[in-house]
Amino acid sequence: MGRRAFVSFITSWDVDCGIARYSAELVNALRKHVDIFIIPFGPQVWKRLGLPNDIAAQKIRAVEAARVASHAEIAHIQFQPQFFGGMHPLRCTFTTLVGNLRVPAVVTIHELDTYGAFPVSLVKRLINIWLFRRCKAGRFIVHNEFTRGLLLKLGVNQSKVSVIPMWVPNVKPLKLTKVEARKLLGLECERAIGAFGFIVRRRGYDLLLEALNPFPDGTVLVIIGGKHPLDRSGYYEEFVRRVSQWRWRERVIMTGFVSDDELPTWLSALDFVVAPFTELTESASLLRCIAYSLPIVCSDLKPLRELSERAKCARLFKAGDASSLRAAILELLERDDLQHQLAHNAASYAATYRVEQAAELTLRVYIDALGHS
Repeated sequence: MGRRAFVSFITSWDVDCGIARYSAELVNALRKHVDIFIIPFGPQVWKRLGLPNDIAAQKIRAVEAARVASHAEIAHIQFQPQFFGGMHPLRCTFTTLVGNLRVPAVVTIHELDTYGAFPVSLVKRLINIWLFRRCKAGRFIVHNEFTRGLLLKLGVNQSKVSVIPMWVPNVKPLKLTKVEARKLLGLECERAIGAFGFIVRRRGYDLLLEALNPFPDGTVLVIIGGKHPLDRSGYYEEFVRRVSQWRWRERVIMTGFVSDDELPTWLSALDFVVAPFTELTESASLLRCIAYSLPIVCSDLKPLRELSERAKCARLFKAGDASSLRAAILELLERDDLQHQLAHNAASYAATYRVEQAAELTLRVYIDALGHS
C-alpha cells in the first residue's frame, strides 16, 4: 500500500468481551500501517453507555454506524450474531449496516451460528445464506478452514474469503511455579485441571462433570469464568445448581468473572485445561491458554482439530463421549512427560504466530478489497 489508507473499524470495544480484546490487539498492530478510527458497536457497548437496546434503537445505530464508517476508504466489521440482534430476520441489523455503507467492507466472522439439530439447523442455514450470499461485503476474513468451508457452502465466492487464524496473545508470564500460584490462591491439591471461558451450554461442561465421576484423587477442577452477559438461556444458573448438588462439589472451584490482572495467577496454577465443546467456530480463550504454555484436552470438532494441527499442544477426544474425555484427562494426569511435551509445543507455537503476522495478512485483504472496489 503506497500510502496510508483510512479504515473504519466497527467492533465491540472497551467491554468484557473476547472480540473487544481481539480488536484492541489487532488495531494496535494495524495502526503501524493504516489510519483507523473505531466505531464501538453492540449491546454490551450500549449497555456501558446507558443507551436503549430495543430493536428500533439498534437499527438506528446500524444506519448511523454505516454513515460514519463511510467517511473512511474501507470499513472493517467484526461479526458475531449477538452484536447484530441475533439470527431473527426481523431483528438482525447486519444487513442494515452493510446495506447503508458507501465504501468497500471487510467482514471478520468470529462466529457462524449453524448450531442445532434439524429443523433448527435448516432455518439457520437459510438465514446465513440471506446474510452472506448477497452481502455487499467485498471480502470476508475467517479464522479457520472449517468456517471458510461453511461460507462456500452458503454460496459465497471463494475468492472473497481469506483465512487468518487467531494469533496467540502477547502476555507477561508470571514468575510463579504451579505450587506457588496454588498457594497464593489457596488451592490445596496435587493436580489442578481447568476450564476457561464463559459458562455457556456449547462448552460441554455437563459432559466434563460426567467424565470426572469418580473424581481423580488429589485433583481439583477450576472453572474460570462466569455468565455470558448476552446469554438469556438460563444455562448458567442450571449448571451452578447442578454443581452445588454434585457428589464431588468440594473438588470444584468456580471463580466467577476473573479480571485480566487476576487471570495469569489462575492459569499459572493449572496443569492443563479441558475444552469439551459440543459446537464452536473458534475459541479465543484457548489461544489465551496457549499463551501460558498450557496443554489442552479438547473435543475433536473440526475447528479444534485445525488448532491442534497448528499448535500440537492438544489431546483430542471424541466429541460428546464422556469415556473418551475421561481417558484423555487421566492420560495427562498420569504422564508428566506428555504434559511437558505439550506445554513445550504450546510455547513454541506462541512464539511463532503473533498479532503482527495477522495484521500483515489483514492489510493484504484491505489492499485486495480496495483494488476491486
